[in-house]
Amino acid sequence: MNPGDTLVFYIKLADTGDFFYSDPALNPGKLNHVFSAPYAGGLVGPGGTIPAGIYVSVEDLRGGGDLDYNDMKFVFTNVAAVVIPEPATWAMRIAGFGLVGFAARRSRAAARLTV
Repeated sequence: MNPGDTLVFYIKLADTGDFFYSDPALNPGKLNHVFSAPYAGGLVGPGGTIPAGIYVSVEDLRGGGDLDYNDMKFVFTNVAAVVIPEPATWAMRIAGFGLVGFAARRSRAAARLTV
């Protein structure tokens, strides 16, 4: 694996034989069955203090279930969260850089006129 690669995993329910994937496109009805978020660490579990990592929880009922995502929970440690900006964020950054460049150019032009 390389930084930025997407990890796709699944669970198979022993009682129903259903499979649920971390990629919603692979699930029946294209529903999301996995929730994840950065975890700061510190909670004390049976094996000691849980280190920082990525918290993952699973909803294991067909049709989205009760959406409480507490049917299976775990933390991936020794990983880093990768934040990918949305297209609107990129557009705002580019527009901001353009405005800064325009203002700098305009102030230089104004300085030349006053000299």
